[in-house]
Amino acid sequence: MLRFLESLPPRYSIGGVLLVSGFSEALENKFNDSDLDKINSFVIPSINLKNVKNIPKQAVVLHGSKDTTVPVLYAEKLSKGLGCKFVKVDGGGHFTDEEGCYELPEALEVLRELMK
Repeated sequence: MLRFLESLPPRYSIGGVLLVSGFSEALENKFNDSDLDKINSFVIPSINLKNVKNIPKQAVVLHGSKDTTVPVLYAEKLSKGLGCKFVKVDGGGHFTDEEGCYELPEALEVLRELMK
């Protein structure tokens, strides 16, 4: 989503965006994890947040406090770079089905707020 937003012309505008477990720069890969290399390919080179910041009228970054795939620090940096709201889900992971996450009511709540 961020790479797409970055590619839009500066005059382009959308109503809002919810970024779940988002990040805008390569994640540290201490253990040479090939899956992490695949994830990092989306953000190499790093997303230019200055090009993204003004496209959505509203933005929210939602992140699990126990996400081991994308550490919270990366989502906090994304939120700060976009100048947007940060919602931390206490006890939440990366929100995958492997973790048993099949519903995310916090995301629904944020989407309802964005649509007002």
